[in-house]
Amino acid sequence: MDLLFAASPMPQSLSRRLDGALLAVNDAWVRLTGIARAQALGRTSLQLAQWPSAMERQDYLESIERGEPSYTVESYGERGLRVRLSTTRLMHEGQELLLVGWEDITREHEAESRLMEANRRLQQQVELHEATEKLARVGHWTNPQDAEQVIWSAGLREIVGVRPDEVLTRDQARAILHEEDRAAWLEARQALDGRVLEFRIRRPDGQIRWVRSRMDQTTVWGNPDTDFGVVQDITVERQALEAQASQAELIRNIAARVPGLIYQARLRPDGRSEIPFVNDAVRDLLELDPDELRQDASALFSRVHPDDLVSVLQALSDSAQNLKPWRQLYRAVLPSRGVRWMRVEAVPQREPDGSTLWHGFTSDVTELQQATEALMEQHLRLEATSAELARQKQTLQVTLDSMSQGITQVDKNRRTIVYNQRFLDMLDLPESLMATQPTHEQITAFQRARGDFGEDGALVEEDARRYVIGEQGVPMPSHYLRKTRDGRTLEVRTRQLEHGGMVRTFSDVTTYVQVQEEVRRLNATLEQRVQERTAELERSMRDMEIISYSIAHDLRAPLRAVNGFASLIADEGEELRPSTRDMFHRISRASANMGQMISDMLELLRVVRADLTPAPVNLAALARSAADALAPGMEQDELLCEVMPPALGDATLLRQVLLNLLDNAIKYVRPNERPRVVLGYDAVRAAYFLRDQGRGFDMARAEKLFGLFQRMHAGMEIPGTGVGLAIVARIIERHGGRIWADSQPGQGTTFWWTLPTA
Repeated sequence: MDLLFAASPMPQSLSRRLDGALLAVNDAWVRLTGIARAQALGRTSLQLAQWPSAMERQDYLESIERGEPSYTVESYGERGLRVRLSTTRLMHEGQELLLVGWEDITREHEAESRLMEANRRLQQQVELHEATEKLARVGHWTNPQDAEQVIWSAGLREIVGVRPDEVLTRDQARAILHEEDRAAWLEARQALDGRVLEFRIRRPDGQIRWVRSRMDQTTVWGNPDTDFGVVQDITVERQALEAQASQAELIRNIAARVPGLIYQARLRPDGRSEIPFVNDAVRDLLELDPDELRQDASALFSRVHPDDLVSVLQALSDSAQNLKPWRQLYRAVLPSRGVRWMRVEAVPQREPDGSTLWHGFTSDVTELQQATEALMEQHLRLEATSAELARQKQTLQVTLDSMSQGITQVDKNRRTIVYNQRFLDMLDLPESLMATQPTHEQITAFQRARGDFGEDGALVEEDARRYVIGEQGVPMPSHYLRKTRDGRTLEVRTRQLEHGGMVRTFSDVTTYVQVQEEVRRLNATLEQRVQERTAELERSMRDMEIISYSIAHDLRAPLRAVNGFASLIADEGEELRPSTRDMFHRISRASANMGQMISDMLELLRVVRADLTPAPVNLAALARSAADALAPGMEQDELLCEVMPPALGDATLLRQVLLNLLDNAIKYVRPNERPRVVLGYDAVRAAYFLRDQGRGFDMARAEKLFGLFQRMHAGMEIPGTGVGLAIVARIIERHGGRIWADSQPGQGTTFWWTLPTA
């Protein structure tokens, strides 16, 4: 038995099941594993690294328990052999032994793997061939000689619309041929000469398909004589050709009707040009005959405006050299229609002989060009207007920022689109809030959250309090007052705009409110003070009446006596010395002067006390009346009255004004000259004036001009008491006006005064 074990050609081993220790191995096992017998005996298979892992050996033992006839090890030992283990279980002296036959199946496995790989590649090619057939819309059929069944590929079945499992005979296959094409197909089938045939088939669902086919006989060695046919579905191709023919016809119709020039132009390498195609639109567009243009392309350039010809030729040359589209706008000069604007669009392509062929379209864009130029001009005006608007907007913002009021504009969507710096300062609002164009409600909510309106709106006027604290349904008041946290009073006004939105203004009326409060306080005591002032005024008027009476009676009587006695003595005292007589004359003149002063004072008092009776007054007529009263000191032709509006005042008092001013002009006329006076009205100053050519005066003394008993030329021989201009000033002031003068010494004087106009 041992001899049989040792001489066995199959590698065998005997090992304990418990630990896998080898008890015996034959020579075939030693050759298979490459491990010497002495090295192997007594050691376990794991120690000899025959198993990839202990888990693998355990799996082997479990297969024995399951009764499996063999176990395959994918990579055994250091050589990585693929072996099949056939195991017999033995019992010896109470120990279970394993007699294992080892079979090297590495080459068998490799051959099997190569066969499986070849089969996989073949299946893949078949699958790819079927997918290619379906994608390319092609298929094929085979038919061995004398065989009734025709074998169709999956691609052909899809073209024809036949189920994959349907078996087809020759007659069934030929039944799909279109009746009009069957005879030609049968002729080609009989000939099997490889000719290409196009014909129609009728699918089971009724569709008509066009196919292209070539039929022949296989030449593969060892294969029985087999006919085959390759079929391609060309339905889409035929439809495309038909559509192309239809499209070509459509293009011809369009070319005959399109409002533009469609053409082909060719430039030969030697510089010759020709126009193979041009539509009839060239007759109207360029006023050229199509046949003439086809024969001589240079006629086209005869229509180009001389100023544009160089640029047209340059652009055409550049398009030919670089094969880029020729796009240009140029002017054409036509015999009957004059100058017209043309736009050309042409795409070049290089031909095999080096020529350049353009496919182009030219249209008359005169009206469009004119509209474009008008639009460009309008655009320039719009840009200028936009710049002006931007400038005005900037100016407006500067103006708004310089206002003492805060101002905002809210659009119809309630967003704040305009505001000034004063608005931010008065309400102490951050710029970051306003930069987001907040709504009016958001600004109010911000102030409310910050406590700007006080607790329950206590800082806001009662009529607006419910609105600012956010009660629903309460309308916005158009005007209200509110206080700020620092004690200022703001007046808020709102004006609704016609097309939606509103304008709001914020005014600091703190001073105004304080003044109002002061006025209310003063008004409480006003009646008492008026009564006191009235009593004082009545006392003053009574005193003035007593003074006037005293001046008129108590002073004038003794003054007349002094004047009379002095004059009598001076005139009849012949025995008096000349010096004494001169003294009495001086007394007489002084008393006369004093009498005049008394008269002037009485006149002044009369003016102050007189009741005004306002009515429309013609100052020119009053002036002429006053001039008559002053004759011969002034004649009518020495007074020039310009056109002026009537004044509203007391005619008697205003006549006194003109009388005094004209009297002044007469008294202060330059030596040896007659007075020349102009009375008029200056609309710019809204003031009347009276201009003379008299002596004039130094404006440094002008503040004394209208004072009582003030004379600008004191000590001169010119008569006067210095009361006349004071009377004039009081009359003007009583009319609510004011009076002033402009003068230069030796250049005359102009008196200005304001009065209400009728």
